[in-house]
Formats: sequence, C-alpha cells, structure tokens
Amino acid sequence: MLESFFFTCRRQAIVAQIKHKDTGAVIYQSEDETLAYALLQGQNLCDAELSGADLTGANLHNATLRRAVLYRANLSFSDLTAVCFSSADLTEANLACAEMTLADLEHVDFTGADLSGADLFGANLSDANLTEANLCGADLSSATLDRANLMHTRYDFETRWPEMIDLAQFPDLILAAPRPNI
Repeated sequence: MLESFFFTCRRQAIVAQIKHKDTGAVIYQSEDETLAYALLQGQNLCDAELSGADLTGANLHNATLRRAVLYRANLSFSDLTAVCFSSADLTEANLACAEMTLADLEHVDFTGADLSGADLFGANLSDANLTEANLCGADLSSATLDRANLMHTRYDFETRWPEMIDLAQFPDLILAAPRPNI
C-alpha cells in the first residue's frame, strides 16, 4: 500500500541582528543569516555589540559605529570609507585589506588588531591605541596619528606613513622581517 504524506514546512526566518551593547535592544536586523557582505552604508550603529561578528566584505561606507564593541570581529576586505568608529573597541579585530579612507578612528582601541594591507589614507587615528597591532603593508599616508599609542606595533617596508612623521618618536615600533623571496 502506497501512502502519501503531505506536510507543510514553515520556514523559520533566520536573521542576523545587531543589538545595543547595554540594553540588548535590536538596532539593526537583516533578512540574511550573516552580516558578511552586508550593505550597511550610512547606518547608525552607535553602541552596537558586534563581538566576534563576521562582517567580511561588508559595506559600512559612512556608517556610524561610535562606542561600538567589535572585539575579535572580522571586517577584512570591508568598505569602511568615512566610517565613524570614534571610541569603539576593535581589540583583536581583523581589518586586513579594509578600505578605511577618511575614517574617524579617534580614541579607538585597536590592541592586537590586524590592519595589514588596510587603506587608512587620511584617517584620523588621534589618541588611538594601536598596541601590538599589525600595520604591515598598511597605507597611513595623510593619516593623523596625534598621541596615538604605537607600542609594539608591527610594520614593514611596505607600510606607508604620513609624510611628516618621524618614526623615531615611536621607539617601540617593531619592524617585521621581510618575506623571503622564493
């Protein structure tokens, strides 16, 4: 005997949410289950909790993430042009090859962050904490580094510094060994 069973599957919506770090209130919700390659340009994400979030390749052009927590977040290859991260926590975040031209990065904590290959042209890094960050291959030309903490920050011969900067004022910088030619 052949029996047919018909049933209806109700698909539960799986959405990615961004919540306020203090209240837990949802401040952004996506139809997708991930924030990788999300289109978040111009969004107001102040005080967002994004620790460990995968924002690979996301477009955050002109977004505001003031005081946001992005501990160990992955923002590699993201468009962060003119983004405001003022006073944000980007400790151990992956920002490799991120486009951060003209970004407001004042008072940002980049402790242990990977900024290798990032484009920081014209960015404001005043009072930023770059302790143990990786700046190998980063473009910091025309960036502002007033009072920035560069203790034990790694750089290489491909790192581009602001024209008038005297690296002697940062005695704790670490010049990374060049890659071997094979």
